[in-house]
Amino acid sequence: MPQRTPIRRRGDEPPKEKILVARQVYEELPLAYQKKLVVDSKTELAFEPIGKSGRLSRMLSVPSKAPRGKKGDVVLDELAHYVNDRQVYTGSTALILRSSGQLTGVSTPLGRRGIFWEIVLEELRKYPHHRRQEADLSRMMNTLAIARLSIDKSGIGMNLAENLGRAYPQVVGEAFTNASKERWCTDFKILLQRRDVDLPRDRELVAQLHSIKRRVMPSGNVSFDAERTNRGHADRFWALVLACQKERGPARGGEAEVGVRVIG
Repeated sequence: MPQRTPIRRRGDEPPKEKILVARQVYEELPLAYQKKLVVDSKTELAFEPIGKSGRLSRMLSVPSKAPRGKKGDVVLDELAHYVNDRQVYTGSTALILRSSGQLTGVSTPLGRRGIFWEIVLEELRKYPHHRRQEADLSRMMNTLAIARLSIDKSGIGMNLAENLGRAYPQVVGEAFTNASKERWCTDFKILLQRRDVDLPRDRELVAQLHSIKRRVMPSGNVSFDAERTNRGHADRFWALVLACQKERGPARGGEAEVGVRVIG
């Protein structure tokens, strides 16, 4: 664990949220790997040093401003949405150089502007020292025999679905509406009742299956959804029902096998 890991956040985001997630990850670790917590607050976690000559390992959540007087690894969360994104990036670069740290930028897109867009697409100049995980899907499509890759195109995934769809015909943009979710959930329930899907022994996946609730709204329409938690919004469940779309229709002879990989 690095000596200090500042996490830059958007100015309107409560600092306790990132630290809360880090605290929950810490609690999920096996006891043998849990270092003793010596500072546990809403904006900082600090762990005891290893050995007498060791130093504290700290994790801080700080506002989205250019860092000063700190060193260690830096995670710039929602970088595309920073008002002063270029200043924060420049200051963070200087920060990690002082300690041989690592700079990670994570964000949902916000148009063709800003330092996040420049680094990801490199249309203005090269950023050779960055590894771009948005290219992982393209590498996967070029390597694996994927019959269909479903991408939620209802919101922030719209551009991703369109761009990949132009390059790979097996990419399908899926619109998450009440009607489509009702159809997917109904079809998936039928598959389960027929025992046409073998599920792994994964407690989290099973919990997500049971988290989906069917509600009748005042308009008479039916909605299928789950409460959002720190682990997501039943993302594994929706990935599973999307993967099972081609299993519709009358029962067939033989066993059906569906492989699912959740991205993100």
